[in-house]
Amino acid sequence: MGERKKQWLLFIGLGTSTFGDFIYLVAINVFILRLTDSAAAVAGLWIMSPLAAILTQFWSGTFIDRFNKRRLLIATDLFRAVLTAAIPLLESVWLIYGILFLLAVAKAFFNPASITYITKLVPAEDRKKFNACRSLVTSGAFLIGPAISGMLLLISTPEAAILLNAVSFACSALVFSSCRTWTDQKRKNGRSISAFSRRTGERCSASAGTIRTSSPFTFLPSSL
Repeated sequence: MGERKKQWLLFIGLGTSTFGDFIYLVAINVFILRLTDSAAAVAGLWIMSPLAAILTQFWSGTFIDRFNKRRLLIATDLFRAVLTAAIPLLESVWLIYGILFLLAVAKAFFNPASITYITKLVPAEDRKKFNACRSLVTSGAFLIGPAISGMLLLISTPEAAILLNAVSFACSALVFSSCRTWTDQKRKNGRSISAFSRRTGERCSASAGTIRTSSPFTFLPSSL
């Protein structure tokens, strides 16, 4: 698979997750409203994300730097997929609040890690184009995602739209897991080159030592 195709695969995975987020944005509000019949309960949803950001963003960067970025992205996506899929099964609004808080915490780890991973994966000459396309998809998802959610609510239920977001997280995790083939190969090639250079340097040093030892000038009298 060419580098360009790999970048597009990553782009599609991130775009799918973004569309799922905006579809979920409408569905979760309707789901809580139907569950509690309370506007205050719906307002409580919007507290979870800022609260999680306040509690995690000042130390999450240190945590992210210590772990493999690809594995962290896969773990956070799978974690969010499982939690999102569990929401329709719950009947307690407080349990739902707890899950939404954990989802916001996972997002606080996912966003910085994804930016770092994209920087390493996408070459510098393609980075502006990649980021521009990703911003375009995010803006499009902001406009189209709620409309898709509204259509799903007309023909289905909020639970279906929430489960669709869980599927989008799973697809994103699958994309990042497929990234292993080319990132690990680059790392392997780097280690091979480093090992070759080290062995070559050792051989050169040994050869130089042999030449110095066997030089005819070492047998001349010191008085000369």
